[in-house]
Amino acid sequence: MTPRARVFIGTVAALLVWMLGYGMGGGFRHSGKGSADSEDQAAAQASGAAGRQAGARNGVVRAAEDTLSDQIAARRIPWTRERLLESISAVHREPDRLHVIRFGMKFMEKLGLEDFPLAIEAIENAIQGAGKPGYSDENDTLREKLRELAIMRWSELKPDAAAEYLKQKPFARFGGHTYEDFCALCGVWAQSDPASAIAWAKTLPKKDGQQQFLTEFIITAAARCDVDATIALARSSFPDSIAERGIGAAISRAVGDRDPERNAHTIAELGDSTAIADAAGMWAKKDHNAALKWAEELPDGELRTNALRGVWTQFAEQHPAEAAKWLTEQGPDAPSYIEGAVEVVVRELAGKDHKEAARWVATLQQPDARSSAISELASYYVRDFDQGVKWVDSLSGKYRDQAINNLVTMISGRWEAQSELATTIENAEIRRTTLRNVVDQWRGRDSDAAVEWLKTSPTLSEEDRQALSKKK
Repeated sequence: MTPRARVFIGTVAALLVWMLGYGMGGGFRHSGKGSADSEDQAAAQASGAAGRQAGARNGVVRAAEDTLSDQIAARRIPWTRERLLESISAVHREPDRLHVIRFGMKFMEKLGLEDFPLAIEAIENAIQGAGKPGYSDENDTLREKLRELAIMRWSELKPDAAAEYLKQKPFARFGGHTYEDFCALCGVWAQSDPASAIAWAKTLPKKDGQQQFLTEFIITAAARCDVDATIALARSSFPDSIAERGIGAAISRAVGDRDPERNAHTIAELGDSTAIADAAGMWAKKDHNAALKWAEELPDGELRTNALRGVWTQFAEQHPAEAAKWLTEQGPDAPSYIEGAVEVVVRELAGKDHKEAARWVATLQQPDARSSAISELASYYVRDFDQGVKWVDSLSGKYRDQAINNLVTMISGRWEAQSELATTIENAEIRRTTLRNVVDQWRGRDSDAAVEWLKTSPTLSEEDRQALSKKK
């Protein structure tokens, strides 16, 4: 390339750069704008629609926060329902959930004790568009988060007042909004004064299990802060009903993952035979041999049995092939704690091959363990009823009766085939109970067909026919 050509290309490139800079910068310093203004404008234009949208969203949050600050400054402007609703609604329309939570936390810090009932009411009324165009379930989720923040902050300042407020509301045990509020209250209260929180929980109705559930929730939250103090509190609060109250399970949830060995010892000291299986299993997951040695040295009884059940069940989950071999070697007098491990092995085998699982189940000598395995295996044959019929025909005696009962009561829709199979159960009591369950469901779906089968089935004995024809 000649020197003249290089000069020409350089000149053209410089001209293009100047033209692009002029266009994007709005003429650089023309129209009386300074360099800073030009740079800001260029940056704004270059950011595009996404940048403008983000700026608009941030503007909504800043405006809401500025309004809030003005209203609260020196408490010169008191909170009213309208002002609370206006402030909450402004941020509630913000699509960025992180901004909503940030605003919510700042908002709750500014409220006085007397403001919380009104704030919660305003939050509840922030959305008035259910079923209308543009309404989203996400709006409800954000409202719930804001309400939980309000309850948590109120509980931090004066938990007994927040508790009495919630006590007047219905407790929805599974998934209800107030259920989440109760959890927010108890989670905070348990960290500052668990004794008072438990005393309050005792005043709640036992309906829907709310008293026990919240007691367990409080114990779990408190144990995360101080295990020893929480155990002492539990013993003093429920001296005669540690296991029944689910105290062991609550402590195990708080401590088990952090220190499974200590947790197992704690649950054993509490004498909670219900929670000991999970506690021993958690320890066994970390150190099988140490957990097994400890469980075997426990005094004979339900506590020891369940601890060993937890250890061996965990072993089967981690090493199903080794567990399967060990279980096959157990004789008819093997202890009952092997049942949990048997169920785990069946799930592992049946998930790969039903027939292989069935062959393995047939090798089990311990009666209760084999019965437990049959119940577990039946749930897999529900997916293939015809193969399930072939499987039960390979069994005999009480195991065949049990397998048929499990199989025909786990499925629906094959009413006649289910009923015909149930008529072959040998034990009269089990046969009639199973037939009653199946035929009653059949009547609910197709009464005429069920009645016709009762009248004409050649496999149904006359005695069973009469028993099933009678109303309960």
